[in-house]
Amino acid sequence: MINQNLYTLMTDFSKQNEKLHIGKLVKNKTKEEGRTVDWLAKNINCHKNNIYRIYRQEHLYPELLLKISFLLQYNFFSHYCEFINEQIAV
Repeated sequence: MINQNLYTLMTDFSKQNEKLHIGKLVKNKTKEEGRTVDWLAKNINCHKNNIYRIYRQEHLYPELLLKISFLLQYNFFSHYCEFINEQIAV
C-alpha cells in the first residue's frame, strides 16, 4: 500500500512539476551569483565537464544537491518541499 501511494505521489509530482529542472536552476543560480563552471567544479571537487552534465540533469542526488545548495547559499530542496507540504496538507 505504501509503495503504491509513493509511486502515485511521485507520478503526481512529475506531472505537476514538468517545468522543474534542478540542473537548469543550478545553472541559473550559479550565473546569478556571478560564479563560473570552473568555480563550481573546484568547490565540489569534480571536472568542469561534470558541471555541464549537472546542468542537463532534471534531478540530482541529494548529497550533491546539498553541497551545491550550501555553496550557492540557496535551498534547491525547497522546490520539492513545496510539493510535499501540499500533499501532507491534503
